[in-house]
Amino acid sequence: MFVFDGGVLDEADLTGLTFSDGEVLSAGFHTIEQAREKVKPLLADRLAVAVDAARQGVTVLCEHGVRVA
Repeated sequence: MFVFDGGVLDEADLTGLTFSDGEVLSAGFHTIEQAREKVKPLLADRLAVAVDAARQGVTVLCEHGVRVA
C-alpha cells in the first residue's frame, strides 16, 4: 500500500468528491484516534506513520505498519 500527501483539503473539497467505481463508499476528516476505530490495526499504524512523516516533511518506508526507513 502506498500513501501519498494529497495536499490540504477543506469541507468543500470533501463534499465535491465522487466515487464512481464503488470501491470507496464515503470520505471524511478523522483524527488518528478516530481512524483507529474505523480501520484495521495495520492500516491505522500506517496512517499514523504517514501523518507523522507529512508533519516532518519526509518520505518513509514501513513494513507491517512500522517505520523502517
